[in-house]
Amino acid sequence: MEKKKKNFCIKVPVYVSQPVERENEFFETSSNSLIEEAKTLIDRFNTDSKKAVVSEKKTKTTTIGINHIECIDMRFSEDVCLLLKVTAYKTNLIDGYLQSETLAENELRFKPNDKLCSDTYFYILYPTITRDNEKEKVIAYWHIFLYEDPSKESSDMVSIARLIMKSIMMVPIKNIKSDKMVSELKKYKLISSIEIVLSSITDDAEGVPEYLQNYTCSNKLRKERKIKLENVKVDDAITVFEDDSFIQHYTRRQIRFITHNKRIFSMLQEYHDKLSSTLDDSFNYSIEVDEEDIKNGSIFVTEKIKKNVEGIFSRYLAESQDDR
Repeated sequence: MEKKKKNFCIKVPVYVSQPVERENEFFETSSNSLIEEAKTLIDRFNTDSKKAVVSEKKTKTTTIGINHIECIDMRFSEDVCLLLKVTAYKTNLIDGYLQSETLAENELRFKPNDKLCSDTYFYILYPTITRDNEKEKVIAYWHIFLYEDPSKESSDMVSIARLIMKSIMMVPIKNIKSDKMVSELKKYKLISSIEIVLSSITDDAEGVPEYLQNYTCSNKLRKERKIKLENVKVDDAITVFEDDSFIQHYTRRQIRFITHNKRIFSMLQEYHDKLSSTLDDSFNYSIEVDEEDIKNGSIFVTEKIKKNVEGIFSRYLAESQDDR
């Protein structure tokens, strides 16, 4: 019997950077000039002996950082882009070890300063310029396409993208305000789906047997509830967005509003002494590839990346221009 081919998905989330206002100078700002500026900033990072661009997670010892970025020119029809091939690493892997057939002792324990590296983190940067002729100014910003192959963690891909844009390109990925999110949601009659995750961790003395209660005991209870709604009327979606009653029973809420054209509004809220919120606006696409393309590494070849992303690129530009 012929073995059935196994398919995988390459996810392609798309983010937008903060817009930067510029004077409409004698030498006009153009897509090509923005790409050359980006190359200069990245080259400066690569050659800086004191560079340190790292991201540390609040509750984790592991640190993720960037070693090197290679710039590759890319073009979709008349649109110029920059493909970034990023070498990134994880360090402070205090509980990890490498097991190998070629090592004499069969395994190598990681030390805190050892780095686990990968040189196949790929991002496509697409520059966009709008002009305000009355004010004689231009607004420049970047679309960031994350090429998330099945071997990568989504959180790592996003962390590296944020590091590149904030610490190297000096234009962080945009976080939107709550009133902006509401106005954007109102553009849709129906929200295709809403995903809600409510969670909390609390001290819980109950459930400890009486004969153990004389001992010092730390007893934590994690509570989590997941809710998924489909084809939600926009008024009800906004009610979900504005509802803060979750703080009566939970300390954390994550919500994803997903529209018919793959646009995603994400919100993370945490309640401790006061309620804090972070909000993102992005698009999310995916490409199906077969197992052989992953095994032979062809998904990392520049022309293959371009071929994989080309349809998404055109679709995203059409959809995002309609909605923004």
